[in-house]
Parts: sequence; structure tokens; C-alpha cells
Amino acid sequence: TVRSAPDKGTTFKIYMPALIGKQARATIAMTGKRGKGEHILLVDSEKDMLKFAQVGLSEHGYTVHVAHSARKALEVFKAHEQGLHVLVSDVLLPDQSGITLAKYLRTRKKPLGVVIMSGYPDERAKPEVLEHKFKYLRKPFSLNGLLTAVKEAAEEAGTKS
Repeated sequence: TVRSAPDKGTTFKIYMPALIGKQARATIAMTGKRGKGEHILLVDSEKDMLKFAQVGLSEHGYTVHVAHSARKALEVFKAHEQGLHVLVSDVLLPDQSGITLAKYLRTRKKPLGVVIMSGYPDERAKPEVLEHKFKYLRKPFSLNGLLTAVKEAAEEAGTKS
């Protein structure tokens, strides 16, 4: 709408949809993947990856605890053991493999959902991931892919998000 009056100026009002096309469909698709405060232990030595995943999960209803190594992840785990629902870990950490970390934490807390991330192009870690019934997430991944993997891991661990 356009309104104009002498000595008062002109006003333009433009109404646009908040989201359109693919963006709207992606937002609708992610709505079903919102968490309900579930606690996620996120482990990766790559700071940018940690930040991306932490912000994305937090903005979608999850409580996220971060660690940059297996040693730090064990400290966080001990502090929040009873409340943790899902471990999301890179397969390659500076001090131990993410798979070894996940197997150990599962012996300490059941049920615990597990998502293992990997950037290896040959997917050499995938067979061991599947053997232990962990979710596998190949890097690089989208926020939608991360939310899907976390929601599925939480549901398999008995947490209804």
C-alpha cells in the first residue's frame, strides 16, 4: 500500500511472507525434530564444528554440553551422568577414538543414545559404528541431518523428544 499526502510525506507498506519455498519446507521439516531439553554431550576437536552443532541443537530445544577431547568428555560425563541422553562424537579425537569413548560411556550409562560423526571419505569407521548400533553421521552434514540423527538416537535410548 502507498499513502501520500502533501506536507506529510509518503508511506509504503510492503507485506511479504516470512518464509518462502525451500526455506519454509525446511523449517517445517525441522519442527518435528525439536528437543524437549534432552542433554547432549557433544565432542569434537574442531571448534567450528562444535559451535555449529552446539548452536543448532540449542536453538532446537536441546541442552548441550561440549568437550574438545575424550578426556574432557569424561569430565563432563561424570558431572552430568544421570541427566545425559545422547553422546554426539567425532570418530577422530586428539586423545582417543570417539567409538572407544562411546563404548565406554555405554558401559557406564544405559540407555545412552550415540551419534558418531566422521569426515573420512572412505567411511572406514562405519562398520564398527553399525556393529554397536550407533547412529552414523557423515561430515559435512546439515543441521537437519544432525537434528534427525540426535532425535533418532534419543528415541532409541528411550527418550521421547
